[in-house]
Amino acid sequence: SLDRNDPRKRVGLALARFETGDRAGAMAELELATEMDGGSQADQILIATLIAERRFDEALAAIAELEKKKPAVGEVALLRGRVALAKGDDVQARSQFEQALLEDPTLLPAVAILATMDVKDGKPDVARKRFEALVEKKPGDVRALLGLAKLTADTGGLPSEVRALLARAHDADPNSEIAALAYAQSLVAEGKTADAIQLLDSNIRNHPDWTRAQEALASVHIRAGEKEKARTLVDRIARARPDDAGTQFRTGALYNNLGDFAAALERFQRAQALKPDAAEPRVNIALAQAR
Repeated sequence: SLDRNDPRKRVGLALARFETGDRAGAMAELELATEMDGGSQADQILIATLIAERRFDEALAAIAELEKKKPAVGEVALLRGRVALAKGDDVQARSQFEQALLEDPTLLPAVAILATMDVKDGKPDVARKRFEALVEKKPGDVRALLGLAKLTADTGGLPSEVRALLARAHDADPNSEIAALAYAQSLVAEGKTADAIQLLDSNIRNHPDWTRAQEALASVHIRAGEKEKARTLVDRIARARPDDAGTQFRTGALYNNLGDFAAALERFQRAQALKPDAAEPRVNIALAQAR
């Protein structure tokens, strides 16, 4: 049964109400949760929702309430920076994000947003130095390494530099599927298809529940012309998660790349049945039927 005095349960109920379109009910649950919660999860969700709805004064008032609860170091300045950024006040936003980093130099969201602003201002070297400083402080932080790798790729870094950073991320946390996928993708981008297959195959043996890694491996097999191996994998993935719309849609795309348009159409139709409001399955059904 639902304990309405547990703020975590109210946050869960709020998220469920958002999913069903009951925004007013969700906001009411969040507001009640923030009154009970000594932490900040409910506050963060409430503030993010208010920012998304451009209710900036209410968001700032909610941040002021959060400040009274002894939130994480740098959190209040980070949130005020997000409000300023959403309002289009880059000067104030930058000031708040810099303040957040003064309070906690390892606060990844502040580093990432400031780096994006630096690139926008034509200062990619400054952006990279921000991430490099973070990686130096937290060399085993997968998210920081992935962020630096993406920034390096986006600002003209060599593919070998990007690959080296992604290899470090994978080594730092072999249990991170995101890191493994990013590393494999970098290998494929450099034409190292066999290495990507070996990497993904090894990770899947250690983590047989990594569906996205299996999908990636099937895609690389197709790229390498190994369609039978790919087909075996795609069949297995489609059977393993018949009630997941995303999986059904992605296996449809893989069947399409294999040239099996009938199987692709079946997966797209299944995805649409599971998630009728999604546009992608409808578009792909129309394309498949037009063949």
